[in-house]
Order: sequence, then C-alpha cells, then structure tokens
Amino acid sequence: MRPEEKPTFNSSKTKRISREDASSLEAPFDETEVWQAIRDCGSSKSPGPDGFSFGFVKKFWEIMREDFMKALRWFWDKEALGSGCNPSFLTLIPKVTNPLGLSDFRPISLIGVLYKVVAKVLAQRVKKVIGKVVSEPQSAFVKGRNILDGIGWIAACLKSSSMSVLVNGSPTKEFLMGKGLRQGDPLASFLFLLVAENLHLLVEEAKEKGHFEGLSIGNDGLEISHLQYAYDAIFFAKWSVRNIRNLIKILECFHAISGLKINMRKSKIFGLGVQDAEVQDWARGVGCVGGSFPFSNKKLNWRPVVEKVRSRLASWKARMISFGGRLILVKSGRGETSNKAHAWVKWDLCVKPFDKGGINIGCIKDMNRALLAKWWWRFRVDDKSLWGRGVWTVSDSFRKVVGEGRDTRFWKDCWLGDKPLEVDFPRLSRLESNPGVRIWDRGDWVEGVWVWKWSWSRDPRGRALGKLESLERKLSGWCPVRDKDTWGWDLDPGKGFSVQKLRQSLAIRGVGSVLGIRATIQAQRNKQKPRFPIEDPIPNTNRHNQRKFSNFTFC
Repeated sequence: MRPEEKPTFNSSKTKRISREDASSLEAPFDETEVWQAIRDCGSSKSPGPDGFSFGFVKKFWEIMREDFMKALRWFWDKEALGSGCNPSFLTLIPKVTNPLGLSDFRPISLIGVLYKVVAKVLAQRVKKVIGKVVSEPQSAFVKGRNILDGIGWIAACLKSSSMSVLVNGSPTKEFLMGKGLRQGDPLASFLFLLVAENLHLLVEEAKEKGHFEGLSIGNDGLEISHLQYAYDAIFFAKWSVRNIRNLIKILECFHAISGLKINMRKSKIFGLGVQDAEVQDWARGVGCVGGSFPFSNKKLNWRPVVEKVRSRLASWKARMISFGGRLILVKSGRGETSNKAHAWVKWDLCVKPFDKGGINIGCIKDMNRALLAKWWWRFRVDDKSLWGRGVWTVSDSFRKVVGEGRDTRFWKDCWLGDKPLEVDFPRLSRLESNPGVRIWDRGDWVEGVWVWKWSWSRDPRGRALGKLESLERKLSGWCPVRDKDTWGWDLDPGKGFSVQKLRQSLAIRGVGSVLGIRATIQAQRNKQKPRFPIEDPIPNTNRHNQRKFSNFTFC
C-alpha cells in the first residue's frame, strides 16, 4: 500500500500540550544535554560503521566537542543528516550458549556515534512529555498540529537511515530502510508508543459508540478494556460474539492506519467461566492459541538474569581491589564462594548507614520492602492512573496532608492523628448524615474564624454528647489552609518518597551492640576513609567460644 493510499485516523480525544513543552522539544541542542547523552551511552559497546566507541568519544571529548556541536547545530538548522552519518550494521547475536538455529539468534543494529547522540537527545526530550501524550490522554503538539509535525529532525533520522548486513564480519552493500525502526535506536521505544497510542484511541472510540464493552471492576464504575505495555497488549471484554468480532475489526483498522500487525500465532485467548471447547473454537476462528488457567509467561524467565549476575560476580577478584572496592563487592554478593570468612561485626550494624555508625552495606530485604513501598507512594500521589483507580476499588484510607480539605473525607481518611476519626469516634460517625463528607463541607469561615458545622441524622445525646465535646477539643486550633490536599511521608515531610530513606530507616530498627563489639564511623565531609575502633578485635579462642565457633586450634 502506497503512503497516499493509507487511511488516516482522527480522534476527538486528542489533547494539547503546553507551549512551554512544545518549545522544549524544539529548542536548539545544548552542550550540557549532548554531554549527558554521551555519558549515558556504554563506553565499551560495539561500534557502528564509523568505528568509534563512546569510550573514545568520552576520552577525547575536549578535542571533539567543537566539531561535534557544529554538526549537531547543522542538523538542527537543516533538519537533515549528512551523507554517511546514519548508516548501521545489522548483525546477529546468540540468545543461548550453544545456538543451533536461526531462532537462537537476536538481530541488533550497530549505530554510529553521531546519530546515536542525536537520537538520545531527542529521546530524552520526548521522555519528558511522553506521559502527557500517551494513555490515558493523547496530546497533540500545538493547536492544529500533531506532536511530531514540529520535529522535522525525527523524520530526517528515519528517512536517512541505511543498513548493511554483517556476514562473517564483512558488511554487505548498503540499502535504505523501507519502514520500521532499528532495534537499538534510542528513539524507537518512544516513537512506537506514540504510534501504538492510536490503538488506545480506537478502542476508546469503539467503547463510546457501543461497539465494544470492557469489564467492570468493583462498585465504583471502573471499567478496564485494555492494557498496553511497550509491544504487548491485553484486552478485557465480556464474552460475546459481538465483542470478539469487533475487537478483530479494531485490530485490522489499527493495522491499516499504522502498518503494525498483531502476531496472532503468538497471541492467546482466555475465557473465564467459559467452556474450553468454546474457547478453542474461537481460537481456531481467529487464528490464535486457546489458553486456559493457570498459565505461565515465558517472558518471566529469570534464568538469564541469574546467569548474567553469576558470571559478573565470578570475574571479580577480591584480593586485587581496594577497601572501597571490597565494600562494593560485599554489597553485591559473596565474592569468591570458595573462601568462607566470619563477620566480626553484627550484621545489623553492617547494614546501618554511615552516619548511624554502620558501614552502609544495605540489606536486600530492606531494599525490597522500600521498592515495594514506592508503589504504595505512587498509588497515593498518582490517583488518576488506571492501575491506581483499580487499587482504589479494594483499598482505602491512608494518611493525608490536608490543605483546604476538599479531597479528604472527614470521617474515613486518616488526617488527624494515627487513625481515621470514625475509629476514635464510632458513635458520632454512625450519627453522621453524610458518612463520606469532605472536611471542607463540614465547616465554614465566619468573620475570619473556621467554625465546624455538624449534620446529624438525629441529635447526639448521652455518651454521644461527651464524645462530641472530645472531638471538638481535638479539632480546636485546626483550620484549612489555601493549598491542595496532598499525601505526605513521615520520614521526610519536606520531600517525596525515597527508597534510600526508607531502606535506611528499616536498617536502623533494632540495632544494638553484641558481645562488647562497637563500631563507629566518622564520615567527614572531605570523604576521608572511615575508621573502625573495635573493642577486642583479635580472633582468639575466647572470642571463638563466645561466638560458638568450633574446630579452631590457634590462640
């Protein structure tokens, strides 16, 4: 299909990004961001057709800087790359140790340094606004234009690309790329997301017009119809002939407008509460595979990760590195597994931060807890996200930092003390005429003073009156401020969530001295080497007996 014959798709759901964001995308190349892009590239990765590695560029940057920036300014001004600046080598690398067939290899592109820097800088710029452009809202660039209309450089990057295939280490004749993105191109992921956003818009249009119906979750009216992650997509729908047929039509429309086609041979269809025979019939009709629960995902295979880490650790030689290097070795693994050494300092003391008297090795369990807690933090501060709204259907009530009180529930949210008010004052919460009332609606300003106003289903009496007096005493002195309600974090109230802070807090808990061993570290601002004054450090027989070690014949 020729480009002029390809159908187009326009959606009313597209939004606009700000002029500031648009200007940041089109700004001239800055030396700082260029150097940052170079630093982010691996120094020892295989070079492209130009033969230069980024290790070479980093080492001789002061000499190359002026010519490099001149080439980038020419690209920004002309919206084109010079001849020979954007070639690449296509080569195959093995996926397994002993590859036997073509499926055991993965194709990669080896790209030259100049183009890679250009693509890296553009990718970093797009990365800053991609959240405003890709699901849920799809943004446009400036009024009347698409987000990529103002960046002619990206078109130049794609149109000027050429490729040679490495056969036994020798490149073939160059040929131009017809369509698609090269693997290893820093722009590839972001451009794919922008194109794949059309699939999201197609599904939303179909839902609005009643052609496709997703699944409802909980009692809050949340409906999920699809989830996208990079190159993968999951669709959720009520099991019906109409839904399945319309979904196939949506995928066909997406293929027609974008050129991206779903690989049906790798796709699966599942049915909940549906006979397996019916699922298999539809799978054969659609051309995919019929699945059943429970199922496994081959992409969740951790064996390559484990093997890679193991090979890295095996190459380390602890006896040849400095004290600082050994500390890094301890943080990352056991080092040489054949040599078993005994720790002379309590482990809880080892994992403590420097400023708390430890050596900051860190505990994997604490790090895991801190990283998991970050998802909690994202859930609280990004409550508009799809997954966040899904969690809201089964989770409720965390501590809030109240501003005006418009988004905080008076009785049900934890905003005054360690518990929600409905826990401390259950009698009063049951008398409340509106249990989900917001703080802002439970009071008013009267002559510059905040006055609480109650609305009861019946007047409090008896013990309830005493509880009301206690509640008013607890609320005395509190008044709303002109600010939005946000979520705060007790460990660092002035900042947002930090994995490092939480991990250090977990490490500090329950730390004490054992067997008279004391370790202190004085971390000076000039970063001098830490000192470890340890009482009775000599590993004599008495010390071994105290620590219940056996089979020692010395001292």
